[in-house]
Amino acid sequence: MAAGLLPYRISGVPDRATDLVAEHVTTIRPPFTRRAATIGFVETALDAVLGGALDFVDHLVVPHTRKMVQAAYRQLLLAQEARPDLRLPSVHYLDKAYIPSPAASRFNRAALEGLADAVASWSGTPLTTHALERAVDVMNTSRALLARVAALRKANPPRITGPDALAVFGSAAVMPREAHNDLLAAFLEDTPPPVAPTDPVRIHLAGSPQDHPAVYRAIETCGAVVVGDDHCWGDRCAWWPVRSGGAPLDGIAARYDAMPACSVEFPLARTVERCVDAAVGSRPDGVIFFDLDGDEAQLWETPDEIAALRAAGIPTLHLPRQPYTAHLPEDVTAQIAAFVTSLHTAGVR
Repeated sequence: MAAGLLPYRISGVPDRATDLVAEHVTTIRPPFTRRAATIGFVETALDAVLGGALDFVDHLVVPHTRKMVQAAYRQLLLAQEARPDLRLPSVHYLDKAYIPSPAASRFNRAALEGLADAVASWSGTPLTTHALERAVDVMNTSRALLARVAALRKANPPRITGPDALAVFGSAAVMPREAHNDLLAAFLEDTPPPVAPTDPVRIHLAGSPQDHPAVYRAIETCGAVVVGDDHCWGDRCAWWPVRSGGAPLDGIAARYDAMPACSVEFPLARTVERCVDAAVGSRPDGVIFFDLDGDEAQLWETPDEIAALRAAGIPTLHLPRQPYTAHLPEDVTAQIAAFVTSLHTAGVR
């Protein structure tokens, strides 16, 4: 933003065929007969890049988060090498060290400075202190406004639905942020009415990132409301403002060093603690963990998070290895409906 570019966060495309990924991305060598399982939102986003659906994107930053996300960097380079005729954006890898230490902080600062140099070269515009300060102010304003949206759905009764809140968070990531701030400020001038005539079951959604509303709609079709979530397309968009005062790049670097990338954090106990804190803060009647097929990070996190929540007396439903689709399978929606009903039957409502 400070370099005069438009940040645009790429999402997946539910149910998109991934023939181009199968054609251009290296397969596992025999005796294995298929490519390694990957996360649907990564696979479909990568296919969209290869297929030209995102031809308006000039430069792509691939961050070091989930393994399948960072793998896209090498996959795109190999695809371009094999097929020079493919029109692909230039790709920059934003690395990160996770084990807290002074050395990791220095490494992360250097990685961020490398990104700053890259975007300055892309735009031909030096990153001045004034431009960085303005960009920090715009983003901190955005996070404060998004925090107010998060508070609306945590209210009792909730004042915004889960799908609508997700749309607000997602739209912030794909349009000019100052314009989004103006629209959101206008929306927040008056407190919206309750989203349901009666007090609904309150559900907190955790697990894999959700960049489309299928799970939210399935939950709310059952008479519940998603009052909070724990993934990088939801409430977390409002977290970690850049500290004020001092050189702006110092504040941005400190934020980058301190914040987890998606849910990847060290040690694992801190990831679990953050998940439980987010859930408790939503004051939920129950928590649903929706883990996408191929999302290896959740194989490590979710069991401990479920155990911690149950120890705190919060009911949970775990839906592992789920497909990345715009329409959930009937058996999955049935499990969600049964869980919501069980909260009613147990006297939660």
